[in-house]
Amino acid sequence: MPEYLPPLPGCDHCLGCGADNPEGLRMRFTFQDGQAEAEVLPPEHLQGFEGYLHGGAIAAILDEVQGRTAWAAGLRTVTAELNIRYLLPVPMGQRLTAIGRVIEPGERRYRTEGELRLADGRIAASATGIFAVPRTGTFGA
Repeated sequence: MPEYLPPLPGCDHCLGCGADNPEGLRMRFTFQDGQAEAEVLPPEHLQGFEGYLHGGAIAAILDEVQGRTAWAAGLRTVTAELNIRYLLPVPMGQRLTAIGRVIEPGERRYRTEGELRLADGRIAASATGIFAVPRTGTFGA
């Protein structure tokens, strides 16, 4: 079984991965074969319509897992572009699996893709993104 990736510096209160954010998702990631993965059980306060996860929370999960792929390769990146396709409603109260991978590495920009799977394995949302190495002075770069 792959080991969890270490927490990112300066992200203790991050909505996605912050271990010290009591209202966040507290996502923990594994990385194997070029793919980041996280299981997440979204808290009730992130629902939209009664009983369903809010689309913004879905976007946050997919942003986190795709962004973590470049960080796992040792690159400090930030989100430059994120495109989400919402395919199925996401019921509250179930453990979800988020998967991200780099599909086109670059020197300063990485193209990524990701998916959010329901407990039964169906893909509820998919995403593509561009993650960029920030200019000097941002996030310790």
